[in-house]
Amino acid sequence: MKKVKLFFLENDKDQLLNELQFNALFMPDKKHYQPQNPSKSLLEVGKAIEVIESHLKKSTGNHAIVDKDTFEVQDPKYMELTQRILNKQQTFYTLEERLKSLQQVYKDLLPYKNLSVSQSRLETLRFTTVTLGYYLKTNEEAFVGHMDTLGAFSETLSSDDDYNYVAILVDKEQHEQLLSILDSMDFKFAKKLSSEKTNEELISEFNKEMTELQAQMDRITTYFESSANELGALKLLYDQLLSEETRLQISFLSTDTTLYIEGWVRSDQVDQLSDVLNKKDIAFELEARDPLPDEPVPTAMKNNRFVKPFEYITNQFSTPSAYEVDPNPSMSIWYWLIFGIMMGDVGYGIVMVLLFGAALKFGKFKGAMKDLINVFFYTGFSAIGAGLVFGSMFGAPLYTPLLEPINDPIPMLIISLIIGVIHVMHGLIIKLINSYRQKDIAGGLNDAGSWLFILMGLSLLISAMFLPMDALVKNILMYTSYG
Repeated sequence: MKKVKLFFLENDKDQLLNELQFNALFMPDKKHYQPQNPSKSLLEVGKAIEVIESHLKKSTGNHAIVDKDTFEVQDPKYMELTQRILNKQQTFYTLEERLKSLQQVYKDLLPYKNLSVSQSRLETLRFTTVTLGYYLKTNEEAFVGHMDTLGAFSETLSSDDDYNYVAILVDKEQHEQLLSILDSMDFKFAKKLSSEKTNEELISEFNKEMTELQAQMDRITTYFESSANELGALKLLYDQLLSEETRLQISFLSTDTTLYIEGWVRSDQVDQLSDVLNKKDIAFELEARDPLPDEPVPTAMKNNRFVKPFEYITNQFSTPSAYEVDPNPSMSIWYWLIFGIMMGDVGYGIVMVLLFGAALKFGKFKGAMKDLINVFFYTGFSAIGAGLVFGSMFGAPLYTPLLEPINDPIPMLIISLIIGVIHVMHGLIIKLINSYRQKDIAGGLNDAGSWLFILMGLSLLISAMFLPMDALVKNILMYTSYG
């Protein structure tokens, strides 16, 4: 990496920043970042995308791929679409809350449907009171006895598996005594609903309103599902707004006549950065230098088409620093090889190649998901290779194989141990190189170096003891392993 200081005229500020962002060759230094809260428009578009995606029956990628000129022009109709989606979503929430409220009232009222008078009329009685509620069926005999003793009239309006729902008529003078009896029986009182209409009329009205509310919600849901065709355009708008706001977070330093910005550029891309700015006729001056000894340097990995997807796996643990060996080139080979041995079947390997190859060809996958699909596509070939060695096709034998891990596991065990030892030694060598780069040679030799010598010694000793060889060669290996 090179530390770069880029000088330019203030008139070119917007164009230069746009080119730096688009070409992704320059990483501004942290001191130039001024974090800001996301704008209202960005949050609204993000919310609209979430709403549409929540109504997708299946994920289809929905990534719009556009050229630079198209990306720089925002279409206002999609901001209007965003507002429509959010307004309908708010309407949907309102309807949903009303529906839930009605469903609860309906549920509470339904057991008392057969009450022939309105509840508000019951409240106008002068000499008697009417109490609505329910009790456990197991207490029915006791309930009837208490009502007879009190001289109260009770009518069972409905029943279910557990409860009887009743209306109790009693003189007002005996109301307190009734309440005491009901409390001792764990009687549950019905929720009061003051209305001039009978319960049956209310239930009918609630049914109609709930049906209409559900129909309105279904129409909004249909609108959201039909808007899935615009999801790619909404994601494009989101990226446009995000790109614009990201540029606004960058601040510049200044001299008497120019502005400048400091940052990092990959060593092999310094000339490429100059060419990009020259093609846009931007007046600039570029100074590049090597990092200072204690200067924190960002990591920029440069790998070929095969290795690059495996960076996703490495990054799940930790991104290597600029002062460490990039483990991805060698790790990708190990992952590819060991995954293939683990799968070890021609049929499954072919399925992986065809399935993930089709996903890469026809799917609109980006970022980490695309990297992961590439990893499985590549490992499909190693699975085919291992399957040919094992003679396996969907678990069935194809021919007499070179190795039979099930029927004759010892050769496979030996090969696995050899691969494992080489794999561990490879990791130790990388660790030793990292120690050298960080000028901790003694620490590297004491740690990784000592384990390397131990593993090499054990490997030579085991080879000399168990492999057929000339006596002289065997003695040389034995004495070397002791050293």
